[in-house]
Amino acid sequence: MGSYNSEKVSFFLPVRRGSERVKDKNTRAFSSIEGGLLKLKLTQLICCENIDEIVVSTNDDLTIEITNQMMDSSKIKIDKRPGFLCRSDTPLSELIRYVPKVIETEHI
Repeated sequence: MGSYNSEKVSFFLPVRRGSERVKDKNTRAFSSIEGGLLKLKLTQLICCENIDEIVVSTNDDLTIEITNQMMDSSKIKIDKRPGFLCRSDTPLSELIRYVPKVIETEHI
């Protein structure tokens, strides 16, 4: 871990491919929103003045495509998360230990 920027706030948004209960739950159309819950959440987060950085952590090409469409916001960054951290049996604690490797702020 490097030194943290203690004045900025990051939002870590994990979006993995392969939801087992609801197929494509994050990216399929939701109500009238193409890009689904992901696009809705990114739109909301971009508007939050207290969030300096949004890190979308994913192994899903469609998530990357939707996120890239919103990259006019300098707040958004894409983290191509390693496959072993995207399995349904990956302990949440492993993902939590990964977060400081891709975020440089103290507040998440």
